[in-house]
Amino acid sequence: MKKTLAIILIAFSALLATSCFKYDPVVYGVTDMCSVQNGLLVSDFGRKYHVTESENNNWQKAQRVYIVFDMLSTVANEEYNIRLKEATEFVINQIEKVEKSSDIDSLGTDPICITDGFVSGLSKDKLVLNASLMYVKKKGSTTPHDIAVVYDGEKSNTDKIVLNIVQNARGDNFTAGSTASDFEQVRANYTFPLQNILPEGTGSIAIEFVYKWYKVSGSTVTAETSVRTTQLELRY
Repeated sequence: MKKTLAIILIAFSALLATSCFKYDPVVYGVTDMCSVQNGLLVSDFGRKYHVTESENNNWQKAQRVYIVFDMLSTVANEEYNIRLKEATEFVINQIEKVEKSSDIDSLGTDPICITDGFVSGLSKDKLVLNASLMYVKKKGSTTPHDIAVVYDGEKSNTDKIVLNIVQNARGDNFTAGSTASDFEQVRANYTFPLQNILPEGTGSIAIEFVYKWYKVSGSTVTAETSVRTTQLELRY
């Protein structure tokens, strides 16, 4: 009889342990922008991710990464185990400032464009602009391109921030007489801290990106450039 009672008690204890365990269903294809800190991925929105599965570990050498992942389980409040699927590196860079619009061309006039841009961060002093830029270079070239995002102090005001995307390609770009097939597109990903260019107080403001890009007509690319603008709205 005592032996039977012991078996029942053990079984009951196992049942209690099972009922207290919280099951975490896998959430697939989640995305986030993160900083790499001591082997953890720390989201700009306060979450922490432990990479328990990964298709590669290149992210460990980066400072900032945009990640695609599967959320596997909860470790603690806002802390998770994840399966990392993709990690795109972003390089931290500072926004340069000029007081006169005429000074911007001295930093570069070669074509470059923005393909994607978004702002992340939980507080005004931590807001950052994450931007994917695209430019053209000769195939196989290792010439460094100087790229900058420049705050135009003359055209910016309390309603709008004007940011110029500029490039000095050092001659490594498509020019008149070039053959398009000799060139390739390059994407460069950057994070730009915003706290030094935001107006005082809180509210919303438009960010206008100004850049020069090649003129394209059908399948024909010309070395002429046109000035283009893209806008996003920021609330802070």
